[in-house]
Amino acid sequence: MSLERIKAHILEQAKSEAEQLLKAAKEGLELRLSRARTSFREEMERRLNALDKELKEENTRALSALRVKNQLKLLELKNQLIEDIFQRVLNHLLSLPAEDYLALLEGWINRLELKEKSYLRLSPEDAKRIGQELVRRINSSKKGEILSLDPEPAPIKGGFILKTKKFEIDNSVETVLKQLKETSIPELAKELFG
Repeated sequence: MSLERIKAHILEQAKSEAEQLLKAAKEGLELRLSRARTSFREEMERRLNALDKELKEENTRALSALRVKNQLKLLELKNQLIEDIFQRVLNHLLSLPAEDYLALLEGWINRLELKEKSYLRLSPEDAKRIGQELVRRINSSKKGEILSLDPEPAPIKGGFILKTKKFEIDNSVETVLKQLKETSIPELAKELFG
């Protein structure tokens, strides 16, 4: 064998070995690249799932907070509607014609069992407008001087405060409506809002 042939043979073997090494290196790189891609996909899916879960939880919290806020606003509006109704009733009572208003207060007082000297306190407007006539009618129906108009007006809008030696009865329109509101809110809310 000549030196040229040996050289060619060694070169051929080296070339073959180099191709084998390159092929093995290429396969190794492809395998590592495939594993890296798989790992990257899995990591991205994990992150995406975690982000999706976080967003869903955040949306749930935000939706819950919005529901609570809306429920509070709805409750506030319902309460305002009820307040408006009672304010209208108050305004209506205070704007009744004198005779109707007088009859209303006379009825309230006559439901009380007055047996001793009592003093009637009215709002400043009512004291001027109907005070003397109301006292006259009550005393006339009780057949005696059982009721007197208190010279000191009451700090109320309408109705009356009745004072005796033993007790005081607050039958102001505000108090009567407040008590009525407290007892009738469940029925009124059911009627208004279902």
